[in-house]
Amino acid sequence: MKNSLKNEFDYKFKKPSISTINDYDVFKDKELLDRLRNTIVENIIDSKLPEENIDLFINNQIDKSVEGYDLTNLERTYLYNLIDNEINGYGPITELLEDENI
Repeated sequence: MKNSLKNEFDYKFKKPSISTINDYDVFKDKELLDRLRNTIVENIIDSKLPEENIDLFINNQIDKSVEGYDLTNLERTYLYNLIDNEINGYGPITELLEDENI
């Protein structure tokens, strides 16, 4: 009788752990995150939102606001998702509403 590779090597499979990232886990500087978020949202509110290419408009506003700051790609992406959820979604609960398990 042949053993499976799992039994042969006595390998223990582990389920991948899914952890949620807190708003401020990506940004260690909480004040900078709040300041950038407020500036970007205010700029977007003060400007007339275009009917098309809202994503491009949001990206341009973020680019203008973070000029001079040395952000990582992760920080930049997180900031975009945060702003996008506020403008196009339901703010901080957007991801919860989109989760099929909830």
